[in-house]
Amino acid sequence: MKFLTAILTFLLLNSYLSAELKIPKGVLADPVPSAYDPKQTHALYVPSGYTPDKKWPILFCYEARSRGKIPVELFREAAERYGWIIFSSNHSRSDDPNAPNLEVLNAMWSDSHKWFSLDERRIYATGFSGGARLAWGMGYIYPKSTAGVIGVGAGFHEARPPSKETTFVWYGIAGNRDFNYLEMRKLEQQLAALQIPSRTEFFDGGHEWPPAEYCTRAVEWMELQAMKGGRRAKDPEWLRNQFENRLGEIRKLESSSSTFEAYEKYQHLKADFEGMLDLGDILEKIASLSNTEAIKKALSERQKRDEREQKHLDSFFQTLGGFRNSSEIPTTRKLKADLRVSQFQKEASKNGQNEDGILAQRLLEEIFVQTSFYLPEYFLGKKDFDRAIVSLSVASEIHSEYPWVWYSLAVAHMGDGDKKKTLQNLQIAIERGFKNKEWIDQEKTFDPIRNDPEFQKLLSRIAA
Repeated sequence: MKFLTAILTFLLLNSYLSAELKIPKGVLADPVPSAYDPKQTHALYVPSGYTPDKKWPILFCYEARSRGKIPVELFREAAERYGWIIFSSNHSRSDDPNAPNLEVLNAMWSDSHKWFSLDERRIYATGFSGGARLAWGMGYIYPKSTAGVIGVGAGFHEARPPSKETTFVWYGIAGNRDFNYLEMRKLEQQLAALQIPSRTEFFDGGHEWPPAEYCTRAVEWMELQAMKGGRRAKDPEWLRNQFENRLGEIRKLESSSSTFEAYEKYQHLKADFEGMLDLGDILEKIASLSNTEAIKKALSERQKRDEREQKHLDSFFQTLGGFRNSSEIPTTRKLKADLRVSQFQKEASKNGQNEDGILAQRLLEEIFVQTSFYLPEYFLGKKDFDRAIVSLSVASEIHSEYPWVWYSLAVAHMGDGDKKKTLQNLQIAIERGFKNKEWIDQEKTFDPIRNDPEFQKLLSRIAA
């Protein structure tokens, strides 16, 4: 069945690529071969109402691990409802210096303009993690066309911080346990200071794509901004329905005693609809809530949490910088103590899902991403296997369930010449679900034990 589906999709896509009017509509098409670059493919969604005799908005998507269909699936309901084309790369990558991201931008721009009738004033971009930074950068490459960027799990590209030259609006989405949480909050404050329309939402999760409803809200916010900015005709009935629906959600929050969340959403309502609709008593409501002790206390506590989080992050990077550059290699126990891993684990366990508990979880995630990915990548590249082992050992005590941490430990121990620990860690990785035999086949560090019976036995478990 999968084979037949693939054949039918291939025939359908080749038909549409060869004849511009034969476009598959209302379905996720993946993979679609690029006409610009034969080495690339895309994942596409074309709304069922698409016709080439009018101009259509388009959303370019940059997934962090080349999984193009993920954002298509998340945005397709909104795309169908609001008539957006979704154009997603199967080759964009985050944190990879060899990633063909510039080629991805060129291929997507060329193919989309060849195949579709696009509204050049309503081109949007989204991405996850490093893909979000790529989407931000696209706004500077095509400033006249890029109307908005939806950044998930990360903010601006380091080469292009927000400034008066930022011509697009911004919608940020991140998990409340995402290690980039504070970055996202600060970016919204920077954009507000520059008077650039922006919104940031946080969902219950970590560093990951959000549930589809957050993607739909992002598209709806972009539709609203397009009306405010004159990029599309105003729709009074739609505006009124949006306003009433959001006001109803706010009143439910008030009735459930979520006063601070309601207060923030009242402010968002004012920012979005002022000048578009009669706001009624919204301005008075905001003023009244602003003067309550409960709101003042909540704002003060959040500010203190942000300052505490930044202080911890500064301390982490100072500690990890010393670990990376000093001549002496600390033990796993010492590095773990210097980073206060046990302290944050206790705070996360004790406080659960309250703000202090979530803060502790975010701090652990920051330590984890540094010790499991960024530092080991650097150390293994330098063949500094001892430091890689210490770093990954700390990571394994934060998230022992992640198989790729144990796989990386196996690589590091093999580089260090310890066959026994190599096999032990590779076995743990497989027991925890490691399935990527291709990684092992391509990892030259394993060459000395490639024909070892124990090693071959472990490989057979993956193949099975």
